[in-house]
Amino acid sequence: MEETSDSIQEAKDVAAALDTRVCQFEINGGSISLGPGVEPPTKAAHVELFSYGVIASVSSLTYGTWEKDNAALLIMALNFRSPDSGILRFTKAELLIDFEKQRPGDGSPVVQLCHPENNKNSAANATASGLWPPAAYSIKGRSWSKPSQEEPHQVFWEISIPRGSSADINNNSIPLCTIVSFRGSFMATVRLKATTALKFRLESFPWSKKDPMLFNGHTFKGKQFSNTKFAELEREQIEEHLPRKYPKPGNGPTPIPGTVYRIHGIPISYTTDMFFELLSKDLNIPSASIQIKSFSRNPNHEEITALVSFTTFPTKLKRTPSDRWRISVPLTELSKNEEIHASPPSSVSSPSLDLHFDTNFLGFTNLSPFSEDPFNIDIVAVHGLGGHAYGSFKQRGGPYMWLSDSLYNDLRKIARPEEFPQGIRPRILLYGHDSHIDQSPTFQSLEDLAIDLKLLLRGIRAKDSTRPLILIGHSLGGLLIKQLLIQWAIEEGSGTDKSSLEATIGLLLFGVPNRGMDITALLSIAGEQPNAEFISSLGIGSSVLEEQSKTFPTLCNSTKMRTYSFYETCLSNTATMINGKLSITGKPVVLVDKASATHGRPWEMNNQFIIPLQRTHSDLVKFDSKYSHDYEKVRGCFNEILGPGKSTSAKALPLQ
Repeated sequence: MEETSDSIQEAKDVAAALDTRVCQFEINGGSISLGPGVEPPTKAAHVELFSYGVIASVSSLTYGTWEKDNAALLIMALNFRSPDSGILRFTKAELLIDFEKQRPGDGSPVVQLCHPENNKNSAANATASGLWPPAAYSIKGRSWSKPSQEEPHQVFWEISIPRGSSADINNNSIPLCTIVSFRGSFMATVRLKATTALKFRLESFPWSKKDPMLFNGHTFKGKQFSNTKFAELEREQIEEHLPRKYPKPGNGPTPIPGTVYRIHGIPISYTTDMFFELLSKDLNIPSASIQIKSFSRNPNHEEITALVSFTTFPTKLKRTPSDRWRISVPLTELSKNEEIHASPPSSVSSPSLDLHFDTNFLGFTNLSPFSEDPFNIDIVAVHGLGGHAYGSFKQRGGPYMWLSDSLYNDLRKIARPEEFPQGIRPRILLYGHDSHIDQSPTFQSLEDLAIDLKLLLRGIRAKDSTRPLILIGHSLGGLLIKQLLIQWAIEEGSGTDKSSLEATIGLLLFGVPNRGMDITALLSIAGEQPNAEFISSLGIGSSVLEEQSKTFPTLCNSTKMRTYSFYETCLSNTATMINGKLSITGKPVVLVDKASATHGRPWEMNNQFIIPLQRTHSDLVKFDSKYSHDYEKVRGCFNEILGPGKSTSAKALPLQ
């Protein structure tokens, strides 16, 4: 079963490393240390002690060139909060960013630009940007280097209020920009100090070198510069690109942390820049607060679907019972120099674009990057009972989502020139189904859920039903996959279904209750609800699961289809109701034991196909990064399924 608290928290190691760190304050004599907290990096970072707060965040990262070298243009923002504008206000702040090469053989990164350098000089005032008002504070920036290095690799800013001035930097958002050239992947650590008029100081140690900001040369963030020859940029051009508003701590409504919105209806010809501009203007939020998780072809329509999260809450997306929103966006909101690629009805005098937002992620969602090249492998991931198509596979409390952030690139590296001369191009799909437990009005069965999956999968594979297929199932999701394969095997009819069965080359099943699971707590929650019978069918000794376990190896006996079974080795908290709300804080139990999770086809019930994970039941498909050894086990299974010499032609064992 999934933890319901995660089911509404949706949706890259590098992208995660660029997110603002969550920090904790600790009292240390007369000062306060702002160091890395035990929680992983998160969006909308907000660090505070009592009424003091500091935010240091990456607003955007664009890659380009500086002369003959690769370069990164990094925009950061500082936000401050203090109890009042008197003697308790912040009067001084310092930010130091130290760039270092990531591998010994690479060249060291070099700081080429630090902006602003001085907001008091006439040149800065002449830009009239209003970004660094000299009447409010002074800001001085410079590049620097350690004695051991010849070229500058550090950038430093000092922000201060003139002595005797009543101004403050509280509730000000201060954008800062630097350009760094590099000849290999590099990283950065950050030191931040903020001091009040009473010399009360917040100070961060450099964020751990085990958790630096990472720069790989291709994972961007935020709105991109159109001119990526950075040496040609004037400072005024950079300032025009900087957003005029940033999120301030404690102001206005905030989204549920980590919420990812799915947006349908984006014209196929739109670029990410066009989408950024359109969304920013219509939702009235800075483009830097929009974070795109994916920008992909819709599997059902000739359009693009985007997955986004926000660090500034869009008021148009206030919570609704259905978690769905329809927003009509006037196309005139695109800048006049952009070409519009939409075909509104002729009866509409002012063309508009209907964007459909949701957070339920029902049906199929494509995670693979947009490309004109056709996909040649399908991968479908199905979540478990009470889970969420995106949230179930996302890092707990963090942004990393292995299916989108790592798996696509890892599969692209597998060489199969005999079958895929252009390389493997996987279409990674999430499948969302409604199987929530509390207050459920449905009496659907396992068979019903599998029929839904079958019909929707038939629709998106109709054009190429012979494309190799790999299925990933967590808990109930694995039972749906097995029931789907059984339906494909026994039913007459759709050629697409038969072809899809023959094209299935791998199953990865995580904590699947093949012989049932502990449902004691679930039944107490369901009570007399219509879904009580369905939950009972998932219990130990279930006749439904017994029949499936007997039928599956007989009908689905292709040796080409490799099946890997993962099982949990940690106790899991059970579900309970607290004040009318579902909470995963009940007595810890083994939800799905090893015998149940690994009861599959007889020839695969051995250590080659049975894999333990030291995780709870819901954490079986939640990894922290691509360096997680558990993710590496999963990646190894894909390598075995798709690696050189593996055939995708059907081969079945003789029926017994």
